[in-house]
Amino acid sequence: MAATPFWNLVAVSPALKARVREAADEWQGLLTQLIAEDVGAPAGDPMPRLLAAQLVAMYRLLHGEAVRQLRAGRTADDFAADQLALIHRAFDVIESGVGIYGVRPM
Repeated sequence: MAATPFWNLVAVSPALKARVREAADEWQGLLTQLIAEDVGAPAGDPMPRLLAAQLVAMYRLLHGEAVRQLRAGRTADDFAADQLALIHRAFDVIESGVGIYGVRPM
Protein backbone atom coordinates (compact mmCIF):
# COMPACT_ATOMS: atom_id res chain seq x y z
CA MET A 1 0.00 0.00 0.00
CA ALA A 2 1.35 3.41 -0.94
CA ALA A 3 1.84 5.97 1.82
CA THR A 4 -0.80 8.42 0.62
CA PRO A 5 -3.80 6.04 0.61
CA PHE A 6 -2.74 4.74 4.02
CA TRP A 7 -2.55 8.23 5.57
CA ASN A 8 -5.82 9.21 3.86
CA LEU A 9 -7.41 6.25 5.63
CA VAL A 10 -5.85 7.23 8.98
CA ALA A 11 -7.09 10.81 8.53
CA VAL A 12 -10.73 9.71 8.33
CA SER A 13 -10.63 6.97 10.97
CA PRO A 14 -11.10 8.05 14.60
CA ALA A 15 -9.85 4.64 15.74
CA LEU A 16 -6.65 4.83 13.70
CA LYS A 17 -5.99 8.44 14.74
CA ALA A 18 -6.44 7.38 18.37
CA ARG A 19 -3.97 4.54 17.88
CA VAL A 20 -1.40 6.92 16.41
CA ARG A 21 -1.79 9.11 19.54
CA GLU A 22 -1.49 6.05 21.80
CA ALA A 23 1.69 4.99 20.02
CA ALA A 24 3.18 8.46 20.55
CA ASP A 25 2.31 8.23 24.25
CA GLU A 26 4.03 4.84 24.43
CA TRP A 27 7.13 6.22 22.70
CA GLN A 28 7.19 9.10 25.14
CA GLY A 29 7.13 6.72 28.11
CA LEU A 30 9.92 4.58 26.69
CA LEU A 31 11.99 7.61 25.75
CA THR A 32 11.54 9.02 29.26
CA GLN A 33 12.97 5.82 30.71
CA LEU A 34 15.90 5.78 28.32
CA ILE A 35 16.76 9.42 28.97
CA ALA A 36 16.50 8.95 32.75
CA GLU A 37 18.77 5.90 32.61
CA ASP A 38 21.24 7.64 30.29
CA VAL A 39 21.70 10.68 32.53
CA GLY A 40 21.28 8.83 35.83
CA ALA A 41 18.30 10.99 36.81
CA PRO A 42 16.96 10.42 40.31
CA ALA A 43 13.50 8.89 40.67
CA GLY A 44 10.79 11.48 40.25
CA ASP A 45 12.98 13.93 38.29
CA PRO A 46 10.60 15.53 35.76
CA MET A 47 13.33 16.60 33.31
CA PRO A 48 13.59 13.29 31.41
CA ARG A 49 9.81 13.36 31.00
CA LEU A 50 9.95 16.98 29.80
CA LEU A 51 12.64 16.26 27.23
CA ALA A 52 10.85 13.11 26.03
CA ALA A 53 7.63 15.11 25.63
CA GLN A 54 9.46 17.73 23.57
CA LEU A 55 11.09 15.13 21.34
CA VAL A 56 7.82 13.27 20.75
CA ALA A 57 6.00 16.54 20.05
CA MET A 58 8.72 17.39 17.54
CA TYR A 59 8.39 13.98 15.91
CA ARG A 60 4.62 14.37 15.68
CA LEU A 61 4.94 17.78 14.07
CA LEU A 62 7.56 16.60 11.56
CA HIS A 63 5.64 13.45 10.75
CA GLY A 64 2.39 15.37 10.40
CA GLU A 65 4.04 17.82 8.03
CA ALA A 66 5.38 14.96 5.90
CA VAL A 67 1.95 13.33 5.78
CA ARG A 68 0.34 16.65 4.80
CA GLN A 69 2.84 17.00 1.97
CA LEU A 70 2.19 13.45 0.75
CA ARG A 71 -1.57 13.91 0.95
CA ALA A 72 -1.20 17.12 -1.08
CA GLY A 73 0.30 15.06 -3.90
CA ARG A 74 3.99 15.83 -3.39
CA THR A 75 6.56 13.06 -3.38
CA ALA A 76 9.08 12.63 -0.58
CA ASP A 77 11.78 13.76 -3.01
CA ASP A 78 9.81 16.98 -3.62
CA PHE A 79 9.96 18.09 0.01
CA ALA A 80 12.96 16.23 1.43
CA ALA A 81 15.20 19.32 1.57
CA ASP A 82 12.49 21.40 3.25
CA GLN A 83 11.78 18.60 5.72
CA LEU A 84 15.46 18.26 6.57
CA ALA A 85 15.69 22.01 7.18
CA LEU A 86 12.63 21.80 9.44
CA ILE A 87 14.21 18.92 11.37
CA HIS A 88 17.34 21.01 11.98
CA ARG A 89 15.25 24.01 13.08
CA ALA A 90 13.19 21.82 15.43
CA PHE A 91 16.30 20.39 17.11
CA ASP A 92 17.71 23.92 17.42
CA VAL A 93 14.55 25.00 19.26
CA ILE A 94 14.73 22.06 21.63
CA GLU A 95 18.41 22.73 22.26
CA SER A 96 18.15 26.49 22.74
CA GLY A 97 14.59 27.10 23.89
CA VAL A 98 11.75 28.94 22.26
CA GLY A 99 13.71 32.11 21.49
CA ILE A 100 11.45 34.97 20.50
CA TYR A 101 8.25 32.91 20.57
CA GLY A 102 6.06 33.74 23.53
CA VAL A 103 8.21 36.74 24.49
CA ARG A 104 6.40 40.03 24.78
CA PRO A 105 6.88 43.15 26.81
CA MET A 106 5.25 43.20 30.20
